[in-house]
Formats: sequence, structure tokens, C-alpha cells
Amino acid sequence: TRSDGMTTGPMSPRRQANGRINHRHPSAQAMRLDAFFSTEAWFRYERAYGDVPGTRAALLATAQWRTRVLDLRPDEATVWRGVRGSYHPIVNKLRKDPEVAIVDADSETFLNVCLPMQVRLEGGMTRTRASWDVQAEWLRTLPRIGTCWIGYRRGQPKAFIYTIIWRAYAYYGYGRTEEDGIHHALIWHAVRTLKVRGVNWFELGWQL
Repeated sequence: TRSDGMTTGPMSPRRQANGRINHRHPSAQAMRLDAFFSTEAWFRYERAYGDVPGTRAALLATAQWRTRVLDLRPDEATVWRGVRGSYHPIVNKLRKDPEVAIVDADSETFLNVCLPMQVRLEGGMTRTRASWDVQAEWLRTLPRIGTCWIGYRRGQPKAFIYTIIWRAYAYYGYGRTEEDGIHHALIWHAVRTLKVRGVNWFELGWQL
């Protein structure tokens, strides 16, 4: 795994079970974000990170591992049943917790809250500031490419996640947390919000 979380090797066979698709399977080819990873918007991120444009697309072309993809097309109750059972009590508890709030972050909040949290939890900058600036720009584009949610407890940021949206497909890029339960709540909040926005597939596997 690289410093930005991007997996470069196969996942454990135990993670190739129910609810996951093989990236080389024809149905997966039609759903994945390959189209985005061949756009100038993504190439700008790769340049900012220090990669040669096309690095991600080349890695995906020969990918052998499997990745978890949630189908958001059914009704919310059906999607909820597809979420890992151990998450249910955690998410239900936090949804009722008046001390917890989830905020859809704009680009300024992303840089002022999420970047410092990442630096603090990682013990320093793990990737270029320019790559953060590109992701902040994605939060300003219309239609939006990036979406970031921050979980607060008593007004203090405790976790965040960043997703990429491309057409009807969303991709969990990365996240950081100081309170695991809030991270679970953020994932479910993302599922519900993305579904309302017309996203049909939400990939939670191979990360940025």
C-alpha cells in the first residue's frame, strides 16, 4: 500500500468472498471507474502526486484482486441489509447520538480540517500538498467529482471520508478516523446520500 493508500497488490483470498466482484469479470468492466482514471482530471492528480499519468489505469488493466461494490439501485432497506451486520448497531447508535454531526465539507473545510487531521494521525505529510489541492478542486466542480464528509463529536472533527463520483459510479477514496464508530456512520451516510444523488454503484475496495 502506498502513502496515499493505493493498494498495489492482490487482496487476501479471505476478502474475495460474498459481496465482492472480480475486476476482470465482464460485468465489473462495465461498472468500474476505468473511464475516470483515463481522464485529464485524474491525470492532474497523478502528476500532483508524482505518478506518471496513466499509472492507475495500467495497474487496473491487469488487476487480479477482488473489490467490494455495493449495489445502490434497490430500496434503502434492501441496501441496509447488504451492509455488514456488525456495522448495524454502531450506526444505529450514532444516528441517535445528539453529540454527533455529519457535515458535507466544501473545499476550504476539506483543506482546513481533513488535511491537518491526516497529518496529525500519520505523523506528517504522506503525499504532496498539490495532490490535496487537486482533490479540493474536485469538491468545487459542477457536476462534483469529489465528495467529502466529516464526522464531528461535540463540534470536534473525529473522522472524514473522501469519495469520487463519476457518472453513476462512486468510489471510496480514503478516510481517517479517531473514533471508529463515527467512520462507520460516515460510510452509511455516504451510501444514503449517493443513492439520492443517483449513484447506482459504490465501490469500497481498492483505495487511492
